[in-house]
Amino acid sequence: MQQSMDESGEYLENNPGWHAHSAPYKARWIADILARNEIIPGKLVEVGCGSGQILVELASRYPQTRFAGYDISPQALVSLPLPDVSLG
Repeated sequence: MQQSMDESGEYLENNPGWHAHSAPYKARWIADILARNEIIPGKLVEVGCGSGQILVELASRYPQTRFAGYDISPQALVSLPLPDVSLG
């Protein structure tokens, strides 16, 4: 079976920053949705998290929340050290 561009590393070649520049905006958007719905998450999971930068941004807003991120790309999961976020 042929590897996807995520698994092969092709996506990283074409997007070396994993779109981290937009993580603060995306995290604010998610935090706004949670606030509007009066949700303070105990756990939050992101599927397709890339480098996990959105989770890092959210972790600074929700220190009591446990975070986990999953991505098909092995390169994504090692591209950013995340002491407070579990990636798998």
